[in-house]
Amino acid sequence: MISASSGCFLLATPLLTGSWFQDKVIFLAEHSEQNSFGLAINHTARIPIDEVFSGFRSKERKPFRFFFGGPVQEDMIQVLETGRTQFKDSPEIHHGVWLRTLGDEEPVPILDLFAEPTTRIVLGYSGWAAGQLESEIDRGCWEIVHPDPAEILSRSRDELIASPADFKRLFALS
Repeated sequence: MISASSGCFLLATPLLTGSWFQDKVIFLAEHSEQNSFGLAINHTARIPIDEVFSGFRSKERKPFRFFFGGPVQEDMIQVLETGRTQFKDSPEIHHGVWLRTLGDEEPVPILDLFAEPTTRIVLGYSGWAAGQLESEIDRGCWEIVHPDPAEILSRSRDELIASPADFKRLFALS
């Protein structure tokens, strides 16, 4: 059996039908014996920037694509970047992949972030306590795949992945 590790992807199986995780593809950013933390990369909506970043003012309310990372702390804003980062102190969580959780009062280069087509602004996250994810994997709730995260996440955020089957087809995974 393939085991989960930081940097892998979790593909929801039909056992998760009816849950928030139905048809989700999760990038597992962190996995340890204590907990696991991931972001759904195929659940999006177009939302005006000022509805997410309250201090942002613009003449037009053009909606931008935001990602819903999971059902936990949906008001938490994270920036997932590939290739390079807009923030000097963002941790590189995998080769060529940076993740930053934005603070409440932190200055954010909003338009620069949206100018980069591979940057994903993620609301919320998916989290598991010690042993919880392993239990779900053992029950067959998740299929684990290990493609290169930088390769997967370097695709434009507008090239949407509809489902785990779509993810496998796009990236030639069996």
